[in-house]
Amino acid sequence: LLVLLIAGTALLRLLIGEDLGLGIDESYMVASGRTLHLGYFDHPPLSWWLSRGAALLLGSEQPVVVRLPFVALFAVSTFLLYRLGELAHSPRAGLWAAVALNLAPVLGITTGSWVLPDGPLVCALLGAGTCLMRALPADDRAWGWWLGSGAGAGLALLSKYSAVLTLFGAAMYLLTSPVHRRWLARPQPWVAAALAAAMFAPVLAWNAGHGWASFAFQGGRAMAYRFNAAGPLLVLGGESSEEHTSELQSRQYL
Repeated sequence: LLVLLIAGTALLRLLIGEDLGLGIDESYMVASGRTLHLGYFDHPPLSWWLSRGAALLLGSEQPVVVRLPFVALFAVSTFLLYRLGELAHSPRAGLWAAVALNLAPVLGITTGSWVLPDGPLVCALLGAGTCLMRALPADDRAWGWWLGSGAGAGLALLSKYSAVLTLFGAAMYLLTSPVHRRWLARPQPWVAAALAAAMFAPVLAWNAGHGWASFAFQGGRAMAYRFNAAGPLLVLGGESSEEHTSELQSRQYL
């Protein structure tokens, strides 16, 4: 059932990716990714590298081509979420978790196939979480699982800055769990953290050479200057108005 779920949903995303043109954010990422850098203005570089790598490998920037890595990563994400559910409860729980992941519209459609940082982020965090769940109950020989969790954390940081919130939560769990706090006296989690930091170092280097532009941009977006309860309604109203204006302009042009 899991194989059918992964294969069926991946095929559906490929068909949609072939028929649906690139969105605004996707077009921006594909175009700016033609010049490879260690960082970009608004996000770490992994999504740019993936889309550009697919374009170079297959010699095309067709939507389905640049979306291929993201479709593949979501197939991996589906398997990893199954494994997490299996480890936490049972294979049945893991299967239903994987089904729910694919049924969630934002995750199943945009994260699952579009050229955006969220696909690599979700896959990397699920990988890090799966490795961590295998490492925690193991003995001192669990170096492989700890290194896997560090690599997953590093890839998550290379995908999107918000990964730091999940990784902070994992660190706080280790600090507050009486059963697993013992790991902090051992080298494995510290080596995993060092691996993640080393993988993130190119982004730090790029920001240092560009006035910390990316950190400043995302940090400014994270700071709300005031609370506005009507904010979501204003956003929806603005989108509706913009859509109506665009339709009128299109009719006028035709």
